[in-house]
Amino acid sequence: MSNQTVLGVHLVCHANENIVELPNGRFESRRWALSRSYLKPGQLYVALHESHSNSSYRQGVLESWADDEQVPGRVVLTVRATQTPLTWTGRGERVSNDRGN
Repeated sequence: MSNQTVLGVHLVCHANENIVELPNGRFESRRWALSRSYLKPGQLYVALHESHSNSSYRQGVLESWADDEQVPGRVVLTVRATQTPLTWTGRGERVSNDRGN
């Protein structure tokens, strides 16, 4: 995906797996294997889906990210939640938050 502008990421995340509720309408989503070069706080939206065919059940604007201290090579996304579900877009590449399985 070099030389492409990434506006958002759509991720399959079953049943709020590795989600932490935060104050002020925010949440963390943990253990993602994502390219750090695309993680631009305030410029990237994040949408979590049960499957590619379902609208997102959690979505929002990336507020910040950090390396996941519990799982090397993975990131933690802090997202400012929005209410409107999003339809899956993108190529459907496999991205995991399940320790690589």
